[in-house]
Amino acid sequence: MRPLAILLAASLPLLAQAPPPPPPMGGGHHLAEALGLSPEQQTKMKAIHEKHASAIKADHEAVRAQAKAFRAAMQDPKSDQAALRQAFDQMNAARFQTLLEGRAMREEMRAVLTPDQQAKADAMKADFRARRHERMEHRIQGMQERMEQDQ
Repeated sequence: MRPLAILLAASLPLLAQAPPPPPPMGGGHHLAEALGLSPEQQTKMKAIHEKHASAIKADHEAVRAQAKAFRAAMQDPKSDQAALRQAFDQMNAARFQTLLEGRAMREEMRAVLTPDQQAKADAMKADFRARRHERMEHRIQGMQERMEQDQ
């Protein structure tokens, strides 16, 4: 009994330590590993990402601002249809710009890949989409079941 008490007492400082930091966001390292990117390819990918990062961030901020303006216009009873249309169009233009910037970045990154890596990336993308679709179907089914139970 005494050794167990000593062990527990000795381990208390470990419990007081901060937890380890979370893994880095983005999962790029997993993708690099899955595709078998060379160090040179990883460097190129990072440079492409950094090249587009500020524009993508600015685009996302513009989308948020335009979406906020659109929501405000929708809630304002004084907003006529023309004002709502203008706010909606501005929001969608900002979204479209974000899509274009992301597409340009993906095209540049794809050009770094070998044909085999491109095929593997395409297969991974198709698998991701299929799993996402399955999750959505599962969520919808769960919602429908809960609605039926509530009736």
